Amino acid sequence: MKTVLVIDDSEVVLELTKAGLEKAGYRVVTRDRPSGSVAAILRDKPDVVLLDVNMPTLAGDQIAKILVRVLKTPETMVLLYSSMPLDSLRLKAIATGAHGYIQKTENTNELVRRIEYWLNRGRPATSSSRIEAVASANYAPPNLGAQAPTSSSSMRAAKRAGEPGSGRHTGLRILFVDDDWSMLNTYRTIVAGQMEAEYVMTGEEAFNRILSDSPPHLVVCDILMPGLSGADLYRRAVTLDSSWSRRFLFVTGAASSRTVAEFINELDVRVFHKPVAPERLLETVRQLADRWC
Repeated sequence: MKTVLVIDDSEVVLELTKAGLEKAGYRVVTRDRPSGSVAAILRDKPDVVLLDVNMPTLAGDQIAKILVRVLKTPETMVLLYSSMPLDSLRLKAIATGAHGYIQKTENTNELVRRIEYWLNRGRPATSSSRIEAVASANYAPPNLGAQAPTSSSSMRAAKRAGEPGSGRHTGLRILFVDDDWSMLNTYRTIVAGQMEAEYVMTGEEAFNRILSDSPPHLVVCDILMPGLSGADLYRRAVTLDSSWSRRFLFVTGAASSRTVAEFINELDVRVFHKPVAPERLLETVRQLADRWC
């Protein structure tokens, strides 16, 4: 039985959340104040922590910042839990280093579905198997906040053409697509100063960028994602313009999946397996860039 710790200053939210999750088979522990939460989490090691963002004295995003510093193993998944707009909630999750986020809803079935989604994705890997750039930054890359990626088209990297260190590919626009924000932060760290980049968390957003007046030159994409998968994104793009068949680079952590294996075998696409060495990724991107910029 998975244990969910819910921290919220609203008794109504606590009661509704507890009832819905217990009905779905979870063991639920609630706390109506943030004080002492960090110690309780370290002691009890719940599987999931739902942190209300707006609480007096100590906000949930502040607790998340503390937890990502002190949690030495990925035993507990820390999720921000708020009714704030989804884009703002995503941005807070990125800025704090929380593993994810769930928007509050009166639909308990949807809440259960979202928790199961995060649990089924698996917890973030430990530093020994993560890409070094992210591990060393402790889930918070340099200058996160003002330049942090979000899930909308505003997720542009700060480095633009003409800045020092941007190299010969300053005209390259590259789109990174992954539903795991930590991977997007990894990419941002890898390409900083090398090229102009955008970061989106869904295939739908990526397809809108491909259809825009200033589409990316290259796409680095996860294969399995909720909604429009990376494989389906690729097929749609190639249907529009066959040149996209040479402008996608896939990075996947699910190579053993039958769906992924069939996609890779069906199409002669470039694939890296997570975790991928930053140097290898950059080198491949540069080779592709030589053809387009």
